[in-house]
Amino acid sequence: MRNYNYIKLKEYIKKHGNITSTEAQKLLDVTPMTVNRIFIKLEEEDFIIRVKSGAIYNNNTGRSDIYGHRVEMHNREKLSIAKHAASLVENGENIFIDAGTTCSMMIPFLPYDVQIYTTSFSVLKFANLYKKRNIHIIGGLYSPSFQAVELADNLNYYNRFKFDKAFIGVVGILSDGTLTNTHLEETKLKEFFTSIADKSYILANHKKLDEKSEYSFLPDKAFSVITNNHLPINNEEVEVIVSEA
Repeated sequence: MRNYNYIKLKEYIKKHGNITSTEAQKLLDVTPMTVNRIFIKLEEEDFIIRVKSGAIYNNNTGRSDIYGHRVEMHNREKLSIAKHAASLVENGENIFIDAGTTCSMMIPFLPYDVQIYTTSFSVLKFANLYKKRNIHIIGGLYSPSFQAVELADNLNYYNRFKFDKAFIGVVGILSDGTLTNTHLEETKLKEFFTSIADKSYILANHKKLDEKSEYSFLPDKAFSVITNNHLPINNEEVEVIVSEA
């Protein structure tokens, strides 16, 4: 049965290009711990690259299929959002890129002379892959499950940073603009980074509308949501930007 689950998940990822942890649990009818064990094995084989929400296919050419022409529709939506987000970045800016598939997809489209700050080791991998020269990992407690830094002992540690723009990934967005996430410490970081950035952008496809989760926050100042379809957000402080397909 274990070998069957391993093969089934591997075939799914190769066909679709990615899978979330939740989708993998439903596909195999197993626990999150079992999915994580299979992900670890596939990552050791360089078959996948772990991201916050799950895993993406590594086609062994060094670049994931998420950037190729054979991208499935779900990833095309994310890629469209990522391209639009990257187009807002100007040379010389300091930006924060959050963990998550869509955020990682921004990397190849960013200007060359930009300072990239992140808590995500997946973002770091892609930045190195696409030869982005200015990449900074922000310190804190490392989470193997998310392949990212979660939180330093004291939020004051992060006061040293200042960003022109922050690009944030979330589990969901509610109709009043509230953002949802699955992990408390990670949620605290997202909220903090949106507060210290001059401008914050939430990257979320239309499927994340009204997606609830254990934790949530509402940024204390105006922010934008970059999405692939109109989202009926009833909050004057939230700008909805629809990316071109």
